[in-house]
Amino acid sequence: MEINLHRKNTLIYIAVWIVYFILLTWFFLIFHDFQKSIFKSIIIVCVHAIVFYLNLKVLLPKFLEKKQYILYFIFVIGLIALVIIFFNSFDRLVGVEEISERMRRSGSPHGRGQGRMYLKQLAFNRMILNGIIVVAILFISTIYRNITEARRREQNEISLKTKILEAETMFLKSQMNPHFLFNTLNNIYSLSIAKSEKTAEAIHRLSEMLRYVLYESNEKFVSLEKEIKYIQSYIQLQLLKDEEIKSVNIEIGNIEKNLKIAPMLLIPFIENSFKHSNIENIEKGWIEINIKTISEQLIFSIENSIPEMTQSKDKTTGVGLKNTKRRLELLYPDRNMLNIIDSDKKFSVQLKIDLYEN
Repeated sequence: MEINLHRKNTLIYIAVWIVYFILLTWFFLIFHDFQKSIFKSIIIVCVHAIVFYLNLKVLLPKFLEKKQYILYFIFVIGLIALVIIFFNSFDRLVGVEEISERMRRSGSPHGRGQGRMYLKQLAFNRMILNGIIVVAILFISTIYRNITEARRREQNEISLKTKILEAETMFLKSQMNPHFLFNTLNNIYSLSIAKSEKTAEAIHRLSEMLRYVLYESNEKFVSLEKEIKYIQSYIQLQLLKDEEIKSVNIEIGNIEKNLKIAPMLLIPFIENSFKHSNIENIEKGWIEINIKTISEQLIFSIENSIPEMTQSKDKTTGVGLKNTKRRLELLYPDRNMLNIIDSDKKFSVQLKIDLYEN
């Protein structure tokens, strides 16, 4: 990408100097023949290009941008003087001599004296004009340098922010995977303590979930169908602890197959509901989950009961939801709408994410 941008800028530079050369040649054709006009245009374009790039690549970065103002202005004044001297000598060779020859051939008795005065005035005017042109070129190259440097700094800042966001996202993900593993192992441990026959099935489901976590979730985005399948496996693993739990209802609506989502993004809300709803209370504990897509928008909602006496089941409470909120900010800025309502009787989450760019 940088190579293409550099090549594009080079072509723009060449095009600008070619246009400048053509305009100069067209102007000089008024006074000279074609060959001499071409020659003068080439010399002038070369000198002006040297002034432009000398200021752009050397004087500005080495002196002005390092706040060595006196040295910069000394070099600038010297450069202007050199250009004026060069063009003064050059004009005598290809320009002024031609005018002098014309006046010498004229029949006016005062031609020689008038010619000398005219040549002096013409030389002075050209010196002023050359000086103004050099100052203008220096000014243009300075403005151009400021614009390009501002764009470069902006691009570097964007690149740095992107790298920081990617690093933070990876850190959040690395925090969450062990967190889910910890909670799932706790559930299997409860089954083993109870000597449940479903311990083997729970371990099998855990192995499938681990395969997803270790391999699929390393990608930046995964299929939404795979993420939902993981959620279903997690819920089934939770329900293995007690066959009497019937108050967990999950509805999967129409899902667009081509949509992708950041892995492990929805599961913290599921895990949070199971942890705090006291689902083991057959009469009062409940969870309602709804997942669907409309066009390219994911609509996710989950509600759970709030027990009269709340009790945290592990010491990592809040890690999942906190990290999920931050991941949403990083991965879907201005493309998600999260609404969390925590009341005395229920805890509800409504989440909408536009997945069109994934």
